[in-house]
Amino acid sequence: MQVQKHTFSKAERLCGEIRINTHFDKGDFFLSYPFRIGFSVAEKGEIPVQVLIGVPKKRFKHAVDRNRIKRLIREVYRLNKAALYALLENKTIYLSVNYVANEIFPYETMQQKWQESIEKLSRKLQ
Repeated sequence: MQVQKHTFSKAERLCGEIRINTHFDKGDFFLSYPFRIGFSVAEKGEIPVQVLIGVPKKRFKHAVDRNRIKRLIREVYRLNKAALYALLENKTIYLSVNYVANEIFPYETMQQKWQESIEKLSRKLQ
């Protein structure tokens, strides 16, 4: 599948209690600071990649900060998802991205770290 637009639609979000629980029970996880990436591979579905983004309330007490971090992560994913789609071979990947740092990194740093995370993910998928 070719990625034409830089969008992040509702269909690309990982939702549904059963699917999320299955992902966390049977998925693999790795740390690529400041992200903790969880992934699980399934048979080819309608949407090739579904993403769940989380920022812990324990580390960021103010909703403004959590929302800002989630916006940054969504933007980094949105602009760099073509690299993720290139890894797929008739599979669906469920991704969970948890932010584990104690401070808010600037956009440029997050983008660089995200690209490093995608490289780690590609090595784990092979």
